[in-house]
Amino acid sequence: MESSSIYMDYYRLSRKSFHERIRYFELHVREIDELLISEKIEIQYDYLICLFEIGRYHKFLDFVDPLIESVIIENIYLIEGKDAYRELLTKKAACSYNVTDYGQADYILKSLINLYPEDPFYRAFFRKNVRKQGKYWYRRNKSFVVVGVLLATAVLQIDMLVIGPFYTHLSDVFTIIWKGLFLLSAVFFMVNEWKVWYLGRRTN
Repeated sequence: MESSSIYMDYYRLSRKSFHERIRYFELHVREIDELLISEKIEIQYDYLICLFEIGRYHKFLDFVDPLIESVIIENIYLIEGKDAYRELLTKKAACSYNVTDYGQADYILKSLINLYPEDPFYRAFFRKNVRKQGKYWYRRNKSFVVVGVLLATAVLQIDMLVIGPFYTHLSDVFTIIWKGLFLLSAVFFMVNEWKVWYLGRRTN
């Protein structure tokens, strides 16, 4: 098929059928790559929008950076009547949030707030991301604290019931181990609480 036919056939597909457009794109990647640069970027943009709409967030993230770069290099502002750079960056932040990459979402949203300070959506999304990041951090590190305390307790019991009575020459070593585990757990707990407090301040 000729390049123009590929372009026209793609846009004959139903605008509501995201899966159909994704399937067509993935079957004709080579032909699409040979289109005029403006047509190629337009189809690639639409393909990423389709990926986003059906929740294929990881695949969106795999392809979005090269397209953002192309949009900037080719000085393309509007695609399908929308600010292409802004749309791609916003959806990249949303995809990062949805795959629990809260750090990347945080970075992108701060950039968007600086670029579009008049839009309250980005500040609201930023606060939501920070709260989610705090909960994620807290749950993950709370498990480290629990495991550390359990290990320290187990080592302490071994020290008291076995090492102390029968292997006194190892008692000092085991004491250092269980005390170290308790101390490490305490440090994790304090860092966890500080992180949640710090993230909470950022939402204000």
